[in-house]
Formats: sequence, structure tokens, C-alpha cells
Amino acid sequence: MELKNLHGRKARMLLVYPDYTDRDCQRKMSGGNYSEGLASISAVLKQGGHSVGLLHLLYLHTEEDYKKKLLDSGEWDVIGFSIRTTAFPDCQEYIKWTREACPDSFIICGGYHCTLVPDEVLAADGVDCVCVGDGEYAELELLDKMTAGEDYTSVESLYFKMDDGSFKHNPIRPLFADLDRIPIPDFDLFDYDNLESSKVGTAIVVVSRGCFYNCTYCGNGNFRKVYPNKKIYARFRSPENAILYLKTLISKHPYLPRRDFQYVPRLVRQVHRAL
Repeated sequence: MELKNLHGRKARMLLVYPDYTDRDCQRKMSGGNYSEGLASISAVLKQGGHSVGLLHLLYLHTEEDYKKKLLDSGEWDVIGFSIRTTAFPDCQEYIKWTREACPDSFIICGGYHCTLVPDEVLAADGVDCVCVGDGEYAELELLDKMTAGEDYTSVESLYFKMDDGSFKHNPIRPLFADLDRIPIPDFDLFDYDNLESSKVGTAIVVVSRGCFYNCTYCGNGNFRKVYPNKKIYARFRSPENAILYLKTLISKHPYLPRRDFQYVPRLVRQVHRAL
């Protein structure tokens, strides 16, 4: 794997988000869902001075359609795919087409499927790297090292496909307990006013990560096992930071119903008292 060296220039990263469940290839022009994970990654990378864009796929794309949108989106050093299990077959095609259209791009994959079966994703044609677990600061370190022209193949939480076809598994970085260290998500990454939730005057708000429980029908138990400090898997923003989150969102999109949001800080306080 030839290391990407940006010679001091900040990186340009495109996030590809396959956001559909049906496969009828309807050409939706608006809608889709907000992703807290992608908005959070974008906020951290932009805080580090890098550029971030989003290719929000609202339907199953043909090769011609996908490549046109990809090339029209701009020039990118790194292209990252957010992969859930049911989207993996489609992502394999998108990654193949991305490698053909942008042969010099560095392709990284993250998301639920990558965290649970990273080697399966890393084995896919065209994939250079997968992120296991929370991706904000692993990806920031990756881009920073590309900017500096340094070797990035030892970045924690990232697995790499090496030149000889072998996989390099780096240690998974510990979870951080303080969610307040993460900047407010980059709501502007999305065409927010045209999301499905926005069309009915609502918004998705996430002020926690992880879960206290180990239900057998849920994947959280396996996600927790990934981290070396799994006991703090369930984490919350502070009440003050959660309120800042809400105020930021409402200031950008004032049509959202304030009367619904007034109950959220109360719920956050109740959760913290329960802890």
C-alpha cells in the first residue's frame, strides 16, 4: 500500500452514506435520514482543518449514475463509506466503482458492519482500511498524518490492507467517558431542511452513546466487547452540553417545534440522576 502524502495540505474527505432499504431504484431527490455518527465525524475533522463532503445515496444507484455523482461532487483525497450489514453488498459495488473513477483516492470503511466483521470488509476489492468502533479521532489522526506525510498504518482503531495482501490489526483505542469533548455535530453536512424528519417539523437528537444492557436480540453486547474499557460503554453528554446541542440545532433550523424540545433537558437531568 503506497502511503498518501499530502505534503502539508489539509485533507479532503468525502463520506458516502447509503441510506435506503428498498431496492427499486427510485430516483428520490430529497429526504433520507440524519446520521449522528457522520455528523460527529465531520465536526471533528472540520475542527482539525480538513474539508468534508457528503454523498447521500437515497436509492440504489446504477454504475453510471453513481460515478457521475461521485465525480460531480469534487476532488477527494479520502473517501469513506458508512456501512450497515444490509448495505454491504451494494457498498461493494460502490467501492469498486469508486476505485475505477478515483484510482488515487484512499478508501476507508466504517460503521456497524465494519466493527463486527472488519476483515470481511477489508477483504473487499478496493478497500484500503476499516475503522473499528468510534471513528472521530482515529480518522482525524489518519488525516493529520496524511497531511504531515507520516506513516499512518499504526493508527489505533484502524485496520489496514498491506501490499502483500495481509491485514494489519492495530489496537482499538479506549472509549472516552466525556462526550462533551466532541464538538456539536455538523448538522450542515446534510441537506437538513429536506430530511424526512425535517419535513414533519421534527429532528433526531442524540445525547448519549452505547447502552446499559446486553439484550440477546441486539448487537450492543458485541459492540461493547470491541473496546478495552467496555465498562463505560454507555455514556452521556452533560445536561449543559445537551442543551447547547439543542440550541445549536434550533438556531440553524428555527422551524423545529420548540415546545417539543423543552422536555429534553428535563429528561437528560433525570437520566443523570439515575446514574
